[in-house]
Amino acid sequence: MKLEKFLEEISPLISDKDTLAVNASPREAGNCRKMTALINKDIAGSSAVNLKDFDIKPCLGCLSCVAGHCLQKDDFGKFIKLIQDRRVLIIISPVFFTSIPAQLKALIDRCQVYWTNKLKPVRHCDGYFVLIGEQSKDYLDCASRPVKACFNTLGITHKGSYYILNNEIA
Repeated sequence: MKLEKFLEEISPLISDKDTLAVNASPREAGNCRKMTALINKDIAGSSAVNLKDFDIKPCLGCLSCVAGHCLQKDDFGKFIKLIQDRRVLIIISPVFFTSIPAQLKALIDRCQVYWTNKLKPVRHCDGYFVLIGEQSKDYLDCASRPVKACFNTLGITHKGSYYILNNEIA
């Protein structure tokens, strides 16, 4: 999708709402950061964070979540608190091996505690996923599946997934 078309399509859907754009790329100055900045600049009521600035450890598979809590001591809870009262969440991710980077996958895997206990920590929030890559939008289906599952687990309504070519942003 063309960048201008994406911004035209999404702006009226999220304007005047408490929006958080999450840059899921580990790169300091990549296209995801540029896209996050564009959203933050062009859409009133938005703010942005970089997922790499949160210390979110991967799931240990220890099954402590069955008892209702996670053993990991990190920023996962801080991130969930940050999104709990948002009206719109936009996750912006690069393509990593036809899917998403490890930082975003770790965040998604840690949502197991909510899935296991059937808890929905987020209410009244619309979610959008933006995948940025060099080649084909065919990657969007593969990469968006875990993000859609995460949205569903947290109580976020998935409203759309988009694929934007790198050269549209640079």
